[in-house]
Amino acid sequence: MRAKQLLSALGVVSLTLAACGDDEPGAGDSVASSADPTSGDTAAEDTEPASTEPASTEPGSTDPASTEPTTAGSEAPPTTGAGELGEVTTGPGVTDSEIRVAVLNDFSGPIASIGTPAAIGSEIYFEALNAEGGICGRDVTVVRADTKYDTQIAIQEYRAIKDDTAFVTQLLGTATVFALANDVSRDGIVTLAGTLSASVIPLDHMFVFQTPFPLEAINAMAWVSDEMGGGENVKVGVIYQGDAYGEEGLAAIEYAAE
Repeated sequence: MRAKQLLSALGVVSLTLAACGDDEPGAGDSVASSADPTSGDTAAEDTEPASTEPASTEPGSTDPASTEPTTAGSEAPPTTGAGELGEVTTGPGVTDSEIRVAVLNDFSGPIASIGTPAAIGSEIYFEALNAEGGICGRDVTVVRADTKYDTQIAIQEYRAIKDDTAFVTQLLGTATVFALANDVSRDGIVTLAGTLSASVIPLDHMFVFQTPFPLEAINAMAWVSDEMGGGENVKVGVIYQGDAYGEEGLAAIEYAAE
């Protein structure tokens, strides 16, 4: 499971990069948007169809009056100074120089052995990314928040950082994910949920990146039946955690047994 949690960082960069423009608008785009749409019609009316008189301008030159676009009244779109790397709209967690992402993991509670290395994986990844120029010219800062695997503490920590966070790249724990589901939906913060619960899939702004636990449990039961079943009844014992995470796995095993 530790290895799976380390994969969480891989999802956030693709979501962040989606906010970046591929290229800075070129001069050709500006001309197309600012040119007077009637200039072509006027030129056509002034030119005699049968005229064969050579152009009065010298080779290699153009007539400014007939080719220069009309720009009166046009305004350039606002930018945020991203330069050649594209434009990014600033907002919560995004400034002209920084993108802030949060890791809400257990760093001192019962699953700290999972939460700590998972966070380190994110930090190593973004350090390497920053060394290559960051995202759209901005460095990514990873902010840790210790949930202690306690839903009430997780809610407090989330609300303390949400106004200055662009993404939650790790939110560890099924119970924690469900406790924050309404907050995340209301705030519209894209969150990678560190859970194997299938029930998280339809939640707004929550994304899972692993095979859900119920599918793993059903596959395990199918394997047991194929390998040990035959014509004999097979007894299966289940030791599960007494919360949403464990109960969902238990329900899947009971379903497969039926």
